Amino acid sequence: MYFIPGYLREELSENQLTIYSVLYGNKILLDTLERIEEYKKLKAKGTESLCTELECFLHEQKMLCNLEELQDLQSVTCRKMSNQLGLTIMPTEGCNFRCPYCYEDHENAQMTPEMVSAIKGFLEDQIPTVQEVNLSWFGGEPTLCPKVVLEISSFAQSFAKKLQGVKFSSSMTTNGYLLSKDIFLQYYASGIRNYQITLDGFKHDETRYLANKQGTLKTILSNLKEIKELNSEYEYKIILRRNILASDDDLSWYDYLVQQFDKDSRFSILIRTVDNWGGEEVKELSIVENKDRDRILKVHVDYAKSVGLVCENDIVDDGVSFGGQFCYAAYPKNFVFRANGEIQKCTIALKNGKNTVGRIIGNTVFIDDSLNKCWTPSLQTTCISCKRILSCMNKQCPKRVVLNEEGICCQTGRLERW
Repeated sequence: MYFIPGYLREELSENQLTIYSVLYGNKILLDTLERIEEYKKLKAKGTESLCTELECFLHEQKMLCNLEELQDLQSVTCRKMSNQLGLTIMPTEGCNFRCPYCYEDHENAQMTPEMVSAIKGFLEDQIPTVQEVNLSWFGGEPTLCPKVVLEISSFAQSFAKKLQGVKFSSSMTTNGYLLSKDIFLQYYASGIRNYQITLDGFKHDETRYLANKQGTLKTILSNLKEIKELNSEYEYKIILRRNILASDDDLSWYDYLVQQFDKDSRFSILIRTVDNWGGEEVKELSIVENKDRDRILKVHVDYAKSVGLVCENDIVDDGVSFGGQFCYAAYPKNFVFRANGEIQKCTIALKNGKNTVGRIIGNTVFIDDSLNKCWTPSLQTTCISCKRILSCMNKQCPKRVVLNEEGICCQTGRLERW
């Protein structure tokens, strides 16, 4: 079966249709209503065989193709993905916060010296085989284990630096409560330059409090203000995330952020609605309904932009950027190293056994290649006509393929037609 591929873009003007291939850069013009109508029918239903003059011409221009003919694109994708090593490391699954919308159990598991040794050995084996290395620190709360973080991050940065042509980066998702200026500088020296820290507006202390129920906003803001005072030689990026509920309609929080951070370009914001990610307490919260999500987010984002904040919500993939929507779990060399020794692919499905692809045993890393391969799904026939084929390649959410057994991962609609 042949389909019009989703990497084409069309412009209709005065009974003329210009068709442009984002992938190959070629362009054609259909200048009769008959041919335009035939093209529309091909886009809607495809064709079993190449019969007409237009079908043959489009096929010649790689504007009409079947799944087999896209295997080269699939192969290029896999080679590119294999050049990147990404480890999401959870040094502990314990946390000093008790956020009601959190899906984790906060088991007080911490990485042992043997696990640290195993991860360093794994990095030593894998870094020479790739072009890019990224360590993402996650939890639990990673700042509860600074020694583990510093030992592994410093080792990886130093080892990558010895190898010409290997790019190293490191990031951390933290609540920011223990991120003092002093520890920030230590993390900075070890290569950690990017952070995501959640500040839930003026009602922050109602949703992000300590295990003893005490508020946390004042301490986090104090830490961030001290970090902000570091001069411009310190090149870092801190995303201030705000999780909003249906009742969060106070936009003055964004004016407050402008006052506190004085439009420092190293700070930006990310606005998300709270979803039911798991757990019992989240069911008691006023979660934004799906039908209202886009509208409410737009109100917040538009206002934040209007007062001068850099908003990460603006970074919207249009389907053109190659791999722009790939999930980290789809990369064959991307793994989640948990504090209990399990090696998984997805940070959301921690409790699902199908998520586990390996384990640390003693000071050795064992990964089941057959299980890991399932997380890099291949293109399906229904992917061909999707406008996001280049940015997604059926790798937007492999959890839907592996855990939900849906066959295709796209969350935005399978086939976007005329």
